[in-house]
Amino acid sequence: MAKVKLQDVARSAGVSISTVSRVINNPDMVHRQTRESVEAAIRELGFLPKAGASKLHPGSGETGSGSVEHGCNGTSPVVALVSPVNDSDFYFDLQISLQENLLAINHYPLLIHTDGELSLLHFLEKDSAWLDAVDAVVVLSCEIEDRAMEILKKRGVPVACVHRRNRSVFSVLNNDYLGGYDAAQYLWSRGHRRFGLVSWDAFGSDRKGDRVTGFTNYLMENGVEIPESQRIASDLSIAGGRKAMAELSRGELPDAVFFTSDTMAIGGLQFCRDEGITVPDTLAIMGFDDIRMASVMGLTTMKQFIAAKTRLVVDELDACLKTGSGELDQREVTITPELVRRISA
Repeated sequence: MAKVKLQDVARSAGVSISTVSRVINNPDMVHRQTRESVEAAIRELGFLPKAGASKLHPGSGETGSGSVEHGCNGTSPVVALVSPVNDSDFYFDLQISLQENLLAINHYPLLIHTDGELSLLHFLEKDSAWLDAVDAVVVLSCEIEDRAMEILKKRGVPVACVHRRNRSVFSVLNNDYLGGYDAAQYLWSRGHRRFGLVSWDAFGSDRKGDRVTGFTNYLMENGVEIPESQRIASDLSIAGGRKAMAELSRGELPDAVFFTSDTMAIGGLQFCRDEGITVPDTLAIMGFDDIRMASVMGLTTMKQFIAAKTRLVVDELDACLKTGSGELDQREVTITPELVRRISA
């Protein structure tokens, strides 16, 4: 009989791979009905979680703590994916890509959510027990302070960072400034001269700022400044995008709106559809990220090369774990976004 994989459980339960992983590792973070569905699939398929995961008690639907064995003891290496959010489309795609790359080389992904905490140090001060279960750490967007690095180094746990600038570790990030600049250049080339700008209002302000600065700098170089009334900050969500588009529609509509997130842009597209605003004839809409839903919605966007980023990180970690060096090279890899033209702009 073929070995049952995480993907098989996800398919049987009708959920994502990350949801199955959360049920195994952090069951209290999963809705009861979803958790029970995944646990039933695990029992039905006879799936055996790898070392480092919580063990399911057959037939009980309850979870308990399992003993942990590290990759150095002959089992698959366990790699923690530390993320501040679990309800963002972009971060969902990023986590899925990391999981797929890790599973492809027989490394086990362990999802750790910081519940919005952007400081790795503060999170470790509240909860560091999970470090005993891992062989390496990938940090998604959180700040990695010097003290946090000391804690990880003392434990001999190599760490990499994705989607945030951090020169003290191996990090892979986006050239968000150039992405914003190129987005403005594209919309300008399409003949648009009156612009709206929508960004999120809290999380990840460094990336948001670079995208906004790149976009507005290109326009200023061409003698255009976006009025404050056409600059909207909202929640990093589809609902936030709808709300921002509603605000913009109260006055004279711009020619084009640049959303610094695809998720928000999708909300803007939905608002325009519901209100009878034709896109792109009346209003062009452009996003940033190229999440999976962007192609479905026909959204023009700036593509972040998620698969390339995650492959780089996983390859570096794999090489580090194989050599046993315990630390990755301190270098920064920057990837430039690329225009993906669809029907919205």
